Amino acid sequence: MQTNFTSSALVRLLAERAVVQGPVSGGAEHDFAERLSQWLSAFDAISLRGVQQQLQALADGAGGSSAPPTEAQLAALKKLFDRVRGSLMRGLADVNAAAVASAAAGQGPASLPGMRLPAGMSKYVDQTELPGGEGTYAAFQQRYLEQQRQMETKIASLRAHLRQVLGASTPRLQQLATLDAVMDKMIDARRQKLLGQVSTLLERRFEQLRQANQAAKAAEPEQATAAADPGADWRPGGWLHGFSREWQEALVAELEVRLQPVVGLMEAFGNEIEKRIQ
Repeated sequence: MQTNFTSSALVRLLAERAVVQGPVSGGAEHDFAERLSQWLSAFDAISLRGVQQQLQALADGAGGSSAPPTEAQLAALKKLFDRVRGSLMRGLADVNAAAVASAAAGQGPASLPGMRLPAGMSKYVDQTELPGGEGTYAAFQQRYLEQQRQMETKIASLRAHLRQVLGASTPRLQQLATLDAVMDKMIDARRQKLLGQVSTLLERRFEQLRQANQAAKAAEPEQATAAADPGADWRPGGWLHGFSREWQEALVAELEVRLQPVVGLMEAFGNEIEKRIQ
């Protein structure tokens, strides 16, 4: 787990876009234990106390059959990790294209001959026509929530598989797998609550950009009228095009946050191999 709860790219991204308040990096005045206590209840502390006995039993070799980790196992885990992460990343690219297309649906097409669309969007929108109008955040929100469900399902499955592999290895790795399973359950509600707020924060950013665009047009009405183009907001430099990029960046950053526990388990597996080699 991170010792700095606010150092993730996701938090920095939201802070830079002025949709969250507070520091983007944790201070020394709050150590890891203090921050972790904010995530756990008194009942969780009691449960952790009970898990200590189970961890001690594993340390004493009471975990049943075990086998030292191997390079072949680590290579297989890395391959599986890359496959899951790659699948999710491709999904993020596709869902961004679909959201941009759907966000403007129903506003009426605008003829934009020769226009270059963002990568991946051509499969959803013909390159000679792009929906105009400002659209709404609803399509972005729907697809963000869909993608969160995809990440949750696939990463949970991957993490469970890793725990299974660690649970059949050395006592130290068995302890880690046991503790990870317990902590995963304890912080799940808090994690879901916090990550569930990301789409709402992005909606705030959407409104910021929309209002800024309206204010700019109001400040120079003659120029805005002369340059009126129903598809301009979706072109590079337009506010909707820019927002769609920020929206996708947030999804990618959230994916990395969700993958951190998995990365930690894999690093522990690799470290155990290195210790046996030395």
